[in-house]
Amino acid sequence: MKFTFRIFVCIITFLSLSGCKNYRVIEPDYDRSFTDSLVESTDEPTKAAQLPILRELPMDDERSEIRIWIGFGPMILQGFYSLNLTNGISGQKIWYFKPPWKQWNDQDYDEFTEELYVFCDKMGSYNEYEACDDTEFHDVDWVSMYEELNELGIWSFPDSSELPRFVENNYITTVDGTSVLVEIKKPGFYRSYSHPYEYRPIKEEHLYGNKILEVITKYTK
Repeated sequence: MKFTFRIFVCIITFLSLSGCKNYRVIEPDYDRSFTDSLVESTDEPTKAAQLPILRELPMDDERSEIRIWIGFGPMILQGFYSLNLTNGISGQKIWYFKPPWKQWNDQDYDEFTEELYVFCDKMGSYNEYEACDDTEFHDVDWVSMYEELNELGIWSFPDSSELPRFVENNYITTVDGTSVLVEIKKPGFYRSYSHPYEYRPIKEEHLYGNKILEVITKYTK
């Protein structure tokens, strides 16, 4: 499927950041400002996709959904997975973008959207953002994907700010700014957490972002 290779490359790149020299430990700071800023940045793409903003729904709203946002780096085309659990289990892969008009002209936009909308059905637009539903993901086994993510513990993973981590040579190693943001909602419950690729937890089992991506890649490659 298109663009899945980028996810795979991100996983391999992140896992390759190993070694022990010149590392020091940063204790958890419980500062959610990074995660909160990511959540806020999804508002306009969410509206472009004609979906509700999960954290703004009443707590007793019956909607149950998991959204897994992957990206936040410099790429023009960004995406997220929506697992709707309200009535059964269904899913979507949604792409969104905001045309960089400082670099693009009308022809650039036309060429980009002409290629994109061959396989992606436009859902809507909001404040220059456009979103579309990737039709090549319609046959994904969303039920099995959710069951594996649920077994993995996706509802209870901590935010990266809650984990001790390594830094190398007094700076945090970065990989293209890519992060995984998870929003989860069910009646009476909402939370979010993120795992930026620059965070290197001390324990391998704390690579929660990678674990999520590995399950997604398993069902969408």
